Amino acid sequence: MIALLASYSAISLLSLIVAFIVLVVTSLTDLKTKEVPDYVSGFAIISGLVFKTFYFALNPDFNLFILFAGIVGLVTTFSLLLYRAGQWGGGDLKLMIGLVLLLPFESLTPLPLMIIFFLAFPFVAGAYGVLGSTLLIARNPRKFWDSFKKKVLRTISIAVIILGFSLFPLREFNFTFPIMVFTAVMYVLLEVVSSSEECMIKKLKVSKLTEGDWVVEEVRVKGKVLFKPVYHGVTLKDIEAFKKAKVKEVTIKDGIPFVPAFLLTFITSLLVKDLVNSFLTRLF
Repeated sequence: MIALLASYSAISLLSLIVAFIVLVVTSLTDLKTKEVPDYVSGFAIISGLVFKTFYFALNPDFNLFILFAGIVGLVTTFSLLLYRAGQWGGGDLKLMIGLVLLLPFESLTPLPLMIIFFLAFPFVAGAYGVLGSTLLIARNPRKFWDSFKKKVLRTISIAVIILGFSLFPLREFNFTFPIMVFTAVMYVLLEVVSSSEECMIKKLKVSKLTEGDWVVEEVRVKGKVLFKPVYHGVTLKDIEAFKKAKVKEVTIKDGIPFVPAFLLTFITSLLVKDLVNSFLTRLF
């Protein structure tokens, strides 16, 4: 680990330290309040822009800069899609943009930490999501079962069909069985995680609502629609409207604090960076 940190320039090392501090602070805040302070994610974005400006000014490499800008664009677009789909909150979106600007990107050989982070993210975040769903199910087993029992037969049938393909291995694809087993397991996990989302639905008093909370049902007052669910959650204006109309409670989706998955991916990336690059060197 020390050797890894020593391989970075002073600017990249400083940005790495800032990224770690930002992730620790936002993870603790997300776990406690399920919010990511705008000033922290804003600080990450501004710091990342400053560090990268200084780095490329002192180490001009047009091709590397264009590649870096392209990756920033792709990650930002992907994050926006997750935000629009209602999977991420605004805090997650801004934090990811801050991270892509802060993570070191000094060369393509060895593979930079930024790319390793985004390669590892789906796996670490997926494992974190499964763990979070498991805890939700353990806390609300009846609510989970009420949702999952409606799709048990379909889930088992599709999993069996997938596994059925492994009974016809081809010589060219002698790894058919493990691939099909993995596919079947992943499908079952997706169905379980999908059903566990029912455990996130709950009633909440309007007095406890905060900006960005995901209200999942229409709010009606005297037959008129006061609020329709939107992907970015409620605004302060919406909350004031609820209070003015004397709405006592609303139905929300209380998501799993997701920022800790960013921190776990960051730590994992640092630990496996040398291992990944060593493997790639032998492979190519």
